[in-house]
Amino acid sequence: MNCEICGSDPDLIILLPKRQSDGRLDTLACESCSIESGMYCQKHQRPHLGFEDETTACISCIEEIVEKDGEKIAGSFAAAIERSDKASEIRRSIGEWLATTQSMIEGGVDLVDLPLAMRFQRTPQALNISRAVVTYSQRIRITPEEVIERVAKEGAGVILPPEFTED
Repeated sequence: MNCEICGSDPDLIILLPKRQSDGRLDTLACESCSIESGMYCQKHQRPHLGFEDETTACISCIEEIVEKDGEKIAGSFAAAIERSDKASEIRRSIGEWLATTQSMIEGGVDLVDLPLAMRFQRTPQALNISRAVVTYSQRIRITPEEVIERVAKEGAGVILPPEFTED
């Protein structure tokens, strides 16, 4: 198999979450092109997850940050939301998101999603909110604190899927 970026025939091919001009949602790449693309985590030696808006982030980096700073981020989030003019809207959206996600897990998940579902179910809600903050911060390369400021100003739509936010 050849790298779809440089054309080389490497021993290792990495599947990147990079949209192709033909509509495919992934790209086969050699390690060098993967690293150069910014869609591969050298620290964890794995490709990033891809998102609908074509941003990417390393799930292992997200989990490390949540494990290390999740409680602090959750506290900062709660304090910032309490001061926000949009506090009730944000709390409602976050509550809906958490309840819907929980009910989806209880309704059954695919085997491939089981580890993530089990982790979500065992994790305190505050840390799941922290995970959403950190995921967005990693995707757009800003700090969790900057994400929290955006949520407080703009609403929960910054970190949640559109179906959980008011228009």
